[in-house]
Amino acid sequence: MLASAPSPVSTFEKVLRAFGTGGFTYADLVMQLERLLAIGASPTAMLEALRRRERIEPFPEYAHVEVVRILNAAIARRAAEAAESAAEYEPDAAPDQSADSVFTPARSMPAECVADALESEQNQRRDIDDSLAESITSNEAARSRSEEALRESKRYRTELSVLRDTLAARDATIAQVLNSLGERDAQLAALQQQHARLVPRLEARGEQLEAELRAVQARTGALAAELATARAALQSEQNKTRGFDKAWVEGLAANEAARSRGEEALLEAKRHQNESQALRDTLEAREATIAQIRHSLGERDAQLAALQQEHAKIVPMLEARVKAGAQPEARLSTPRPDAIALELKAGKEAATLQELLRSREWRRGFDQNMCGELEARAQAAEAERAKLQTERDDLKGQVMRLRSQLGANMVQVDKMRMAASAAAFPQSAPGAGSRGQRVSGSPVRKQGHGSTSIARPVIVSVTAGILAVAVLAVAGWYLIQRAPAAKEASVLASAAVADPGTVIRDCPTCPTMVVLPGGRFKQGSLRAESGSASFETPLHWVAIGPSLSMSSNAVTVDDFQQFITDTGRDIRGCDIYDGEWKHRPDNSWKNPGFPQTGSHPVTCVSWNDAKAYAGWLSTKTGHTYRLPSASEWEYAARAGGEAVQPWSANGSAACAAANVADASAAQRYPGWTVFGCNDGYVYTAPVGSFKANSFGLNDMLGNVFQWTEDCWHADYNGAPVDGSARSDGDCSEHELRGGSWFSTPAYVRASYRNHFAADYRTSSVGIRLVRDIVR
Repeated sequence: MLASAPSPVSTFEKVLRAFGTGGFTYADLVMQLERLLAIGASPTAMLEALRRRERIEPFPEYAHVEVVRILNAAIARRAAEAAESAAEYEPDAAPDQSADSVFTPARSMPAECVADALESEQNQRRDIDDSLAESITSNEAARSRSEEALRESKRYRTELSVLRDTLAARDATIAQVLNSLGERDAQLAALQQQHARLVPRLEARGEQLEAELRAVQARTGALAAELATARAALQSEQNKTRGFDKAWVEGLAANEAARSRGEEALLEAKRHQNESQALRDTLEAREATIAQIRHSLGERDAQLAALQQEHAKIVPMLEARVKAGAQPEARLSTPRPDAIALELKAGKEAATLQELLRSREWRRGFDQNMCGELEARAQAAEAERAKLQTERDDLKGQVMRLRSQLGANMVQVDKMRMAASAAAFPQSAPGAGSRGQRVSGSPVRKQGHGSTSIARPVIVSVTAGILAVAVLAVAGWYLIQRAPAAKEASVLASAAVADPGTVIRDCPTCPTMVVLPGGRFKQGSLRAESGSASFETPLHWVAIGPSLSMSSNAVTVDDFQQFITDTGRDIRGCDIYDGEWKHRPDNSWKNPGFPQTGSHPVTCVSWNDAKAYAGWLSTKTGHTYRLPSASEWEYAARAGGEAVQPWSANGSAACAAANVADASAAQRYPGWTVFGCNDGYVYTAPVGSFKANSFGLNDMLGNVFQWTEDCWHADYNGAPVDGSARSDGDCSEHELRGGSWFSTPAYVRASYRNHFAADYRTSSVGIRLVRDIVR
């Protein structure tokens, strides 16, 4: 029995499986599809088979689109053929009959069958429409994938072309390398032949070189031994040189120390000389006073002699009048008309004479008492003059001894310098080098001369040091024993040199300057006096010259405005306080974070700004304006006294003398440590709002900190003692003095020191200047 032939749909399913597994190509798929349609396969059934297949395994997009297009075209074609057949057999058919219906001969089919067929065809048409929509979407995606595949294929073709070109180039390179390799083989053969000829010669040359190498090694060993010896000698000489240099440097240091002590002794002797001159001036004034007293005594003696002569003249006259007034009893009893009048007249004259006698006696006693008192005063003045003369003679003797000792000290210093110079330059000609410089090419001393030359300056420096200590001890004894006289002399000398209190103002917009008296004061504080004692120690004497004036007030906003107008200096950016310190780029001296008027002290100015302002003012006026040194500032703040604060220890009176952190500030910023008073200002106050010190300077403490010239140093070790500014230490930061409106009680003191960077600006720092006086 023959097997039945497979249906077209099952055949189409096999074709789809073969295409999915790679057994059929795309062309084979299209060819089999058209063949099945040609033999009468139902395109609708084949489309349904395709859908079932894609539910299991997605079909390639390009193949799906093409297969669906072919099947839809076949379905449309068959629908058209069915419509034509229906029109041929049933010309009167309803006009709204679907053209896509499958043709079924009316004469061979019942009406019910035709209706079912039409309904089936309509359902198939709807399915076809849905398939067409899906296929269109799929076609678009397939088109994009196809284009991507084409681009990828094109890129692959390009890469293939490049690879082919590269392969061709590599083949050419390989051929070239093979050619070069052949040439190298030929060269190698030639070299092998040449090597065979050169080997014997090289072996002979090698033996010769080995012999030469052994000789060179022997010479090298000898040279190494010589080099080691030379190095040892050089090391020894270097050690000697370092020892000599060290001793030389130590000798120079000792010389400098001795010279410094000698200069200090000279300064002390000069001061003693000034004090001696002051004492001499005082003695001369006392002698002039004594001479005046003697002159007054002479006048009183002349007056007393005149009174005595007048008294000698008056006494006989009084006695004669008494005798004339005493008449006999008989005459008095004789009745005369004028007896009563005469008696009254005689009584009056007697009373007048008695009163005159009493007056003369009192005047005589007064003159005698006055003469005695004047004589006592003259004797006391003479004793005082003798005492001062004795003290002056003692002082002259002490000054002479100090000069003698100082001269001997300077002689020793000169000898020490000469010895140090001889030790440093043993074979140099006179004048060949200066102190502290070594002459190049000078040979090193040997055989012990270096040690002898080094020992001499050490011995001399020790001797000079002992003499300097002795001079300083004598000077200290003199200061202790003669402290009152020295104080009086310094005051007189200051008054004679400077004109304290003189007011100077070089222009209407210039600061008002007050001339300060010269003098000496103790700068700093003891360790027990403050919490920041390490910054303020050691306590030391500083001398301030008389050629100095200081601005009575801090530089004001109006004063500074003229400087900005003339120079156009850009001063912006400032640290201001509003509960905490913050840098504000837009704040400046015009707007320091709180209201100010033109009479307030200028703030938000750096040390560099203050220096520029002083330079501008110097150029404008022709006088030298500058920042004060820290010593000058502290001397002016103490104002001739020793107290670091011009108020009581509890600080209750501080608000009358300075603008400081007070009760009003504590109300604005709770939690501050403040003075127990109220000055009425939270921030800056107009200059001159508080009591000036005895030098006539306002706001030396409080209101604003004030820049000084000094570079910052952590203590006073090595600080100048002549009032000049300190130039060593950290000169990127400079010292501030005085405290401010922000400062708590512990920091408002004449001895307190602070420091900021030279370009730092804050609303608690201002400017005070000094002006040098040319005399």
